[in-house]
Amino acid sequence: MDYVLITPVKNEVENLDALMNAVLNQTKKPVLWVIVDSGSNDGSFIKASNLSSKIDWICVTIQANFPEEGYSPKNFAQAINEGYEIAKEKCATRGIKYDYVGKTDADIGLPSEYFEILANEMGANPKLAIICGRSTTEEKNTRKIALRMASSDILIGFHDIRLYRRDFFEEIKGYPLTYHPDTAILIKAINRNWGVRKSGSTRFIEIRPTGSRSDTMRGAFLQGEHLYKLDYSPILMLMQSAYCLFQNPPYLQGIAIALGYLRCAISGVDKVEDTEIREYFRKTRLKDLIAEVSNAKRTGD
Repeated sequence: MDYVLITPVKNEVENLDALMNAVLNQTKKPVLWVIVDSGSNDGSFIKASNLSSKIDWICVTIQANFPEEGYSPKNFAQAINEGYEIAKEKCATRGIKYDYVGKTDADIGLPSEYFEILANEMGANPKLAIICGRSTTEEKNTRKIALRMASSDILIGFHDIRLYRRDFFEEIKGYPLTYHPDTAILIKAINRNWGVRKSGSTRFIEIRPTGSRSDTMRGAFLQGEHLYKLDYSPILMLMQSAYCLFQNPPYLQGIAIALGYLRCAISGVDKVEDTEIREYFRKTRLKDLIAEVSNAKRTGD
């Protein structure tokens, strides 16, 4: 079961050597790896091109279209989709077959068997659409209901270094151009009765905390804004904030999330146009999490 790999990069010149080594050392390498430079100004494109110049299954390209200005989730999703179109075209031209679409960020470390493990687990379950490994930064505290939920809640802690089944990826026409596209694509899988899974057999290393492209608190504030735009109900937003309060130091991200959400609510910011995503967060997700909290309180696990 082979896969193509897509990696969007923007100003990641310091991480490219480690990323290249991580992919080249995979026990199951991609049949084609497309690196999409999303407007870097630190020499990332040149370095990636130099690193890949002698390897014919690596392609480096520059993102052509940007739905929004600046560094945004929609631009990130667009980079993945452009990378996939290039991968699909090159594979067709070269007569290369593949079953899965891999996605990785630039600021991570991977064990050599990472994608082989994911591919094997996906190959054993034909209804599995998305699979990811776990992060080495994950910690559990079973005394807290919010953290106990994280072990079973598929949307909490579902990481971004993933494999997608090609049939599913093409069925939904690639990454949604929306806020939190990594989450939106999970919802689309769940709504279509595809399976999604967090593998317990392999982990990756996060070089910088999630959401910290600028800084951790700013990232949390932006996350709160995105929750509003996804149409999280206020109750659901507060549950997410409470969960983050018990996560990584300085333990204030939950407050920043609430403030970001509140700013959008006061300003009347537009919400995502995709009604499928809004319906899920406004009704289905809220109902499921309330039921899980109630069950956690009853069982006392």
